[in-house]
Amino acid sequence: MKNNILPILILVAAIIIILIFSQNQGITNFAIKENNYSSNLILDIPESHKKINPGEDIWFTLKLLNLANENRIDVTITFEIKDSDNSIIISKSETVAIETQASFVRQLKIPDESPNGRYNIYAKVIYPDNNEVFAQNSFEVSNLSEKNSFPMYYTILIIFAIILLTIIILIIKKLRPVLENMKIKSKIHKIVKIRKNMIK
Repeated sequence: MKNNILPILILVAAIIIILIFSQNQGITNFAIKENNYSSNLILDIPESHKKINPGEDIWFTLKLLNLANENRIDVTITFEIKDSDNSIIISKSETVAIETQASFVRQLKIPDESPNGRYNIYAKVIYPDNNEVFAQNSFEVSNLSEKNSFPMYYTILIIFAIILLTIIILIIKKLRPVLENMKIKSKIHKIVKIRKNMIK
């Protein structure tokens, strides 16, 4: 009995580890195999678009492997973007023709008023016989321009400080010979005064 349970426990543990790894990667890909269709769908977001500003475009690549079907077929692809509350903020569908494999680069514009946070993008492929395959990925919306931009008044203050420091340095350079002459004249005056006192 124990020998029969051990392989099952190992299989369950392996499935749990795979699921945890997939969640940590932020990517979920699905495959189906029904009615002569065997498909693998991958939705990939480049690192440069893992974090974007509100109002910008989210770019992604959709790869569809139609492994078992050698004929050209039309499929419907639906894209959805959901916020952290699972509310749909963008939905778009299109029909494309595929054979054994296809790769698409797509973009969706994030609304200007979108709050900061993590968003999920979902892709669903619907075959002519209504079989479906899904994939998803996630990205972050963050107002990077506000966080990364240096406040204008700090920039003006730094420029003003540099100009002021440059003027002070130039003035000191101009006045240095005058100050040295004044020191020399003062010393000569003191020496002359001392000698006059000695003569008296």
